[in-house]
Amino acid sequence: MGDSRSTRRGADWLAALLAFGALPAAAEAPELVRGPTEVPLAVDVVSSSGDAVTYRLTNRGAHPIREVEVLVSHAFRWDREFSPGAESPSRAATQTVPVSLAPGESTEVKHPLRPPLPERSDGHFETAVEVLRWTAVLPPPGEAGGAARSTTLDLQNRR
Repeated sequence: MGDSRSTRRGADWLAALLAFGALPAAAEAPELVRGPTEVPLAVDVVSSSGDAVTYRLTNRGAHPIREVEVLVSHAFRWDREFSPGAESPSRAATQTVPVSLAPGESTEVKHPLRPPLPERSDGHFETAVEVLRWTAVLPPPGEAGGAARSTTLDLQNRR
């Protein structure tokens, strides 16, 4: 059973934060989405070489998307996986793409690799690109016109 004292303390803190303006009022609070959400972005690796990765971002959603953050990872696969080398040359990096994509629109992005991936004779690299975060430009609730609002959706902490 939950501790009613800790629930009461949490409610007291929330009320205090609202009273002092540290949190927006309930009418201004963003809508929270619980559970799995469908990612409106498709990402496809177009080409990968030792010094660059080119991938395509496609907005498959109903709203414009901007400021996409991706994770570009290079997993090294040993030829002899039961007796791998001492240190794996695998690595990963994030990249923020300052792009604005209308629904249905695509763009190709080149991600330079610095330093380039090493050439190895004891295995190969598998490159993957994954969407971590993006900003969707949403229309105001209940209004056909007016200023749009934006919401950043973060998938990094979903796992």
